Amino acid sequence: MLEPQDIQKLTEILATKEDIREIKEKIKVIDGSLSGVKDTIKVIDACLNGFESSFATLSTNVSSLDKRMLNLETESVNTGQRLTAIEDRLTVSEEKQDKVIDILDKISARLETLHQEYLVLKERDTRYERWFHEIADKVGIRLTP
Repeated sequence: MLEPQDIQKLTEILATKEDIREIKEKIKVIDGSLSGVKDTIKVIDACLNGFESSFATLSTNVSSLDKRMLNLETESVNTGQRLTAIEDRLTVSEEKQDKVIDILDKISARLETLHQEYLVLKERDTRYERWFHEIADKVGIRLTP
């Protein structure tokens, strides 16, 4: 049989009805708290899903920007090549222009020389004409213009 000491030990170890009620109430309180925690976890989970969606959209946008940047780089290289070609053509054009200017300078100098020669010849012709008229007047011949 059980002795009083054994009963005493058992009552210390085992829970009473009141202890069980208190435990049940505490469990209810904990359950209520856990329910709030579960709701909070659901809200956090929804937020995280929203972040994942936002990150996916952001990743798509970054990929799109990367493609556009690559296109810009390609266009920049193409533009640089076209500018180089234009610069080369301008250099050739400038060389041709310099040659044309040199030729025009030579022509201008030659024209100036020809103009001076023309003035000298004109003066000579005027002098010859005057002499012819003087000679014709002394010889008695009438010259018609």
